Amino acid sequence: MEIIWPVFALIVAIIAVGASAYSGTPLTMGIALATLLVAAASVYLYLSAYPKKRFKEIPLEDFSWWMDAGEPLASLKRLDPKSMAVPSVFLSDLRPVAKNVELLFQRMRLIVWRRDFADLPSGDVMTELDTVRSFLRVMLQRIERKMVLEPEITGYLTDLSSRMKKIAEKLSGYAQTKPEILRPYVDPLARAADRLARDLEIAAKNYQEFAKVAFGTG
Repeated sequence: MEIIWPVFALIVAIIAVGASAYSGTPLTMGIALATLLVAAASVYLYLSAYPKKRFKEIPLEDFSWWMDAGEPLASLKRLDPKSMAVPSVFLSDLRPVAKNVELLFQRMRLIVWRRDFADLPSGDVMTELDTVRSFLRVMLQRIERKMVLEPEITGYLTDLSSRMKKIAEKLSGYAQTKPEILRPYVDPLARAADRLARDLEIAAKNYQEFAKVAFGTG
């Protein structure tokens, strides 16, 4: 909204030049032209400074709502596998991870359409990320509905971790190709993806330890 006043001054100056050209003296014409030049210069300076100003704003990837997942599923190892609380603890531990995946997905959606990131391999990244968020959401909904855990969950979590690692690697590699002024927009995305990959990897290992006792799996 700051540009309104420079534009308004420019419009007034144009009107003044037109009026002085029609009925004014050379002196008033000169004053009007000088005013027009000043107003035009103000608008030009504002517009030329705008691209720099927008990168001083808080980056889109400011994860102010990021949830601390701690060590996902570590609590399961301290529970009796036959306890009825096991599914609830599983859900409680993985919901923060699922919410963080959703947050990363939404942040990615904000950045992929910006012209500065038109060369981002968004198709592959967004497809993989959507697969992770969708599978994780469906898995949690299924467990919440049945309140039963399965030994196959270890493989599911391992696969999701692997997918997140690929996303982190692609984003990290892409960040290296961008100028310094754009890096603050991409680096946090790569770090977030890497953190989620680690969270899912830890969850898979902890669940595997639990499954050995609960299901007798190796």
